[in-house]
Amino acid sequence: GKIDENMPAKKTLSIAAKNDVRLTMKQEDQHSLFTNASAFCMFGFLFAGIYIAHTIIEEKNNKVFTRMMLSKVGEVKYFSGKFAAMLLINILQAVVLAVCLLTVLDADFGFSLSELMILMFPQGLIFSALGMMLGILIGDVMSSNYASFAVWAISSMLGGSWFPMNDSTDAIKALSSVMPQKIFGDAAKMLLTGDRSGYFMILLTVAAYLLVIISLGCVGLKMQKQEQ
Repeated sequence: GKIDENMPAKKTLSIAAKNDVRLTMKQEDQHSLFTNASAFCMFGFLFAGIYIAHTIIEEKNNKVFTRMMLSKVGEVKYFSGKFAAMLLINILQAVVLAVCLLTVLDADFGFSLSELMILMFPQGLIFSALGMMLGILIGDVMSSNYASFAVWAISSMLGGSWFPMNDSTDAIKALSSVMPQKIFGDAAKMLLTGDRSGYFMILLTVAAYLLVIISLGCVGLKMQKQEQ
């Protein structure tokens, strides 16, 4: 029969992010799976940094830190050594994560294993450094544990790991835009649609966060040195 010219044309359903990245329904499901999984993985990376911070606190309490500062090691070299130990733990965590993704989990994230590691490992490095910095600034094991958990929970919520923040207030959206989970989530959307500039976004984010975290960590160590 004759098709009614007034009948609306068939449309393909897709979801558009605010930055104009359009996802199909399947890609949206893959993206949601990634944001949920990465949030839980970041919890593990965060406490790798806290573990290193605990050693710093113990060395401070046992006067090891004081003796090292008297030996002209310096805050930057001391922090760099701890950061290197943290980085080694992060690499081991990433290897375990990769093995689990290959052998245990049967989930379609929409990425290759190498792409998934590029999205997970740098984000984990940020959270590990953040956990270490919190431990240095707070200077107490239990308090740093509580603070780290609070930072992870709040940043995951604001970053859209559990639910989208599209209908929140402008102030909440502004906070959300600087959360690592939100930035890496946006990078994941770009990679899902074939936009390789997501890698550049990841690189800039990691560099900016680590610069701030390392600077604050060194300031915290300098303050502790003055208290000795």
